Amino acid sequence: MCFEAASYDEAFEKAKRESDHYVASAEFAECEAFEQLQAYQQDGDPLIDGYEVYSKLYESRESLGEFYANRFERYEYHPE
Repeated sequence: MCFEAASYDEAFEKAKRESDHYVASAEFAECEAFEQLQAYQQDGDPLIDGYEVYSKLYESRESLGEFYANRFERYEYHPE
């Protein structure tokens, strides 16, 4: 989601509050949510506050830890 804010900290707090709703919804649906927050500073035209610009949803029979390791950690790049 996009959050208009005067500072990174203010935007992060808005995002964290929104994230809490997703986590509660996942728990209600008897699912696990991986609480990972990413922030990017937008450098173009203003966006709409609260507008969702990116999200991911996956289904897996693996545990959350196994899924994360197989989906993301396996492909980490470690330059020499």
